[in-house]
Amino acid sequence: MPAAGVRRGRLHGPGHAAAAGRTARGRQLLGPVLRDRPDPALSRGRRRQRLRRRRRARTVRRCAERVAAGGYDAPQPALVAGVARLHGDLWSGNVLWAPGTGATLIDPAAHGGHAECDLAQLAVFGAPHLDRILAAYDEVSPLADGWRDRVELHQLHILIVHAALFGGTYGRRTVSVAARYA
Repeated sequence: MPAAGVRRGRLHGPGHAAAAGRTARGRQLLGPVLRDRPDPALSRGRRRQRLRRRRRARTVRRCAERVAAGGYDAPQPALVAGVARLHGDLWSGNVLWAPGTGATLIDPAAHGGHAECDLAQLAVFGAPHLDRILAAYDEVSPLADGWRDRVELHQLHILIVHAALFGGTYGRRTVSVAARYA
């Protein structure tokens, strides 16, 4: 299947280049899942837990402010003019591998953004043939210098969502990544 990874990478570059159409301006909201609900009856241990959570939130906020200020802006890959059309939920479970046909992407949450986001999401849970996919993508639509340094930054959104939904190691990894870019 390694050849299928090369085919997938070569096909995905031009897919990003397709105009994303009109994109939403402003913030993307995750709904109530990230709201902090105050509880006046908190125990001392719960208050400490909330303080730790607020410190972690400040780290993520500092990262977001730096991103919003353009601290990590980078050009799109060569084939993309303007906003890329993203799959939006590109992890290995949404890539079907079949002999003869290569890889097919399923279950999109399509939107406009930076092409590096899709490529970075492939690495969150590990994708088969990822090195070949990335090399083939870069071959047909060269990525901007320093793209590897921005991979975790582009993974931050999916990490935040998973931290809110599942907690555990996702929360620790989210804060660690945010601190790197804060």
